[in-house]
Amino acid sequence: MDFFNKLGATITSGANTAKDKFNNAVEINNLNSQIKSCEEQLKNYYTEIGKAYFESTTLDAVTDATMKEKFEKVNEAKAAIETLTASLRKARGTVVCQKCGSEVPAGTVFCSTCGSKIGETVADASAETSGNVCPSCGKPVKDGAAFCASCGTKING
Repeated sequence: MDFFNKLGATITSGANTAKDKFNNAVEINNLNSQIKSCEEQLKNYYTEIGKAYFESTTLDAVTDATMKEKFEKVNEAKAAIETLTASLRKARGTVVCQKCGSEVPAGTVFCSTCGSKIGETVADASAETSGNVCPSCGKPVKDGAAFCASCGTKING
């Protein structure tokens, strides 16, 4: 009987050790996850601080050579993005409405989102329509458009 008691105690002790190790591993994993979350938040805060500093400071006001170089690199990247975005719009055949910022087909006269005059005069026949036509001018109207891109008439949805 003493053998079985010792065996039971050994098994219980081993189970408790395994349970403690499992709980310890869970705690370690949880702490590592919390640390990574805090590090990600810290990275985001640094990014926000850097962006706020960049936006509130002119290049002429920067005296540190390293920071001046970083400002120039940011300005170069922003210029490259503007150039690439313009090329993308050209490839898509779109322009930007100066009032609301929506992309509309190049050549439309009125923005299909806000109704503002775009200033282009050539109609774009590639607009995706589902047979909808403007009640005023009879031209095809792009799906989901709030205004006719040809005459500016409000489209009743």
